Amino acid sequence: MTRKIAREIALGCIFECLAAGAESDCVLKHRLDVPGTVDLASEDEVYAQEPDDAAREYISFITETAQAHKDELLNEIAAYSEGWKLERLSVMTKSILLLSVTEILYRDDVPSGASINEAVELAKKYDVEKAPAFINGLLGRFVKAREQ
Repeated sequence: MTRKIAREIALGCIFECLAAGAESDCVLKHRLDVPGTVDLASEDEVYAQEPDDAAREYISFITETAQAHKDELLNEIAAYSEGWKLERLSVMTKSILLLSVTEILYRDDVPSGASINEAVELAKKYDVEKAPAFINGLLGRFVKAREQ
């Protein structure tokens, strides 16, 4: 399974945790165990292939870390969302931002630029028309501030 597909699955997990208030362990169990992946495969092509060990580790790490540090990460996001209150952001926008900020802060194997590019692509696929530019700008400011 490619990292791109694993990232989409992680996004779905983060989204479900935020939207439904679900615990990450329950979400991961449903989305990564065989009965759940079989059900989900009929609805979404990203589940067509069973995740290998590397994909499972990545999906679990991103989902659990985003959930464990959600308040701290959302505060970071709020600090860089110029002109927008966190409450005005859609659950999908927040989910994409949580995924990317988690990668940037907690994964050494994902370059910041790659994480930003992937976040923009996810926004183009799953979010509203203006979200990709907003996400790109916010994450760019976030990374630039971290580098200084």
